[in-house]
Amino acid sequence: MMKKRDMDEAERIYNAIFRAKIPRSLKSRFQEAVGRVSDQYTESERKEYNFALASITDLEALELAARQHKRLPLLVARIRLMVRLGETLPENRKYFLITKHRKLVWPWVLKLMGIRTLMKYIKGRFLLRSVKNA
Repeated sequence: MMKKRDMDEAERIYNAIFRAKIPRSLKSRFQEAVGRVSDQYTESERKEYNFALASITDLEALELAARQHKRLPLLVARIRLMVRLGETLPENRKYFLITKHRKLVWPWVLKLMGIRTLMKYIKGRFLLRSVKNA
């Protein structure tokens, strides 16, 4: 298995969201979309993003805190882009649709995901500080 730091940007972002290897077709669509919008960000935002991508392994936690504190707009935008592209794949529908058998456990899932989100947010706050201090 490849270490997270050895993966490229698209692989790391997809893995942070879906915990799986990115399909080749989605990777090329992501890179094409990133190329179209990359001029919207300043050089300092790109440097901060590249530092975060190179040094932080938990991109999900970092993005959650960055989104709440309006920091790292490039990371937030690219994760949002990957979510939108990823939801078009049939294998990811389970993350976006509620099926009949899930309705029974849904209240418990919501509680557990709320606790997980809180833990990720706290971790993300510490990671965000490490990006800010670099």
